[in-house]
Amino acid sequence: MTTRFRRTVLLAVAGTLTAGGITAGVLTMASNASPQTSGNFCQVAAGSSAPCYLAESVQRPLSMVVAVTSQPAEHATVSWTVSCLRNGNAISASGTSSGMTPFQARLSAPRGNAADCTMTSNVTGTGQASLRAGYQYTLAHPVMIDIPQGANYSGQPVYALRCLTDPGNNPANRTPVQIRACEVLYSQAWTFRNGEIVHGRYCMTDKGDGGSGSKVILYTCSRSADQVWTYRARGPEGQYVLRAHGGTLCLTDPRTSTANGTQLIVSRCTGASNQRWYSD
Repeated sequence: MTTRFRRTVLLAVAGTLTAGGITAGVLTMASNASPQTSGNFCQVAAGSSAPCYLAESVQRPLSMVVAVTSQPAEHATVSWTVSCLRNGNAISASGTSSGMTPFQARLSAPRGNAADCTMTSNVTGTGQASLRAGYQYTLAHPVMIDIPQGANYSGQPVYALRCLTDPGNNPANRTPVQIRACEVLYSQAWTFRNGEIVHGRYCMTDKGDGGSGSKVILYTCSRSADQVWTYRARGPEGQYVLRAHGGTLCLTDPRTSTANGTQLIVSRCTGASNQRWYSD
């Protein structure tokens, strides 16, 4: 068995975001920003009494399953633990699921704002069949902006990295969409689904379809024009353009602010740095 650990490292280097040393992509998947990903797998031979052991580290998991198969079919059991970091402390959830192969055991993350998680699982069968198990999961992504800073003294950062955030990770109607310092948190986990930018089943919305200068909030997804966005690439980053108002409005950091808690707006697209976003 080979065990890999999957972890993304975000670095801001001279205004270019990199993920694991590769220039980051953007949150622009055509139909689903969180395609199912196959992770680590394990297998044991028929007649073996050893458990099939899995371990993997992921960031911002939305759903996690252990898929179990065997040849021939047999009864199998999955015992799992998901442990996530919160304020430097681990919070965990665990469970057990059984069934006749093939079947999938669904894992759940512990509730909390942290989203840097490690999954471990033991899979056992009757020992009469060759057994194979593997992780499958979907991941959310951060949406980031680098705000230029004046380099007034040696060592001062040239850019301030900020992330799209649901304050308090409490998605609900009219929750303000803000920027905050980037951390591995579920409050900064987003998906792009058929033009909608989604956090916790709520969509990023032009409040009241108010047009230029109106604030951006979360609201129940309805496919209305004030919730549908397209992405216009401009080099390694680009603009999120709202379909409403003739596609002339872009997601904007007002006054090019770096302050935590700044609520975002939509405004006329200019291509300025306070409208240029990217994701890992």
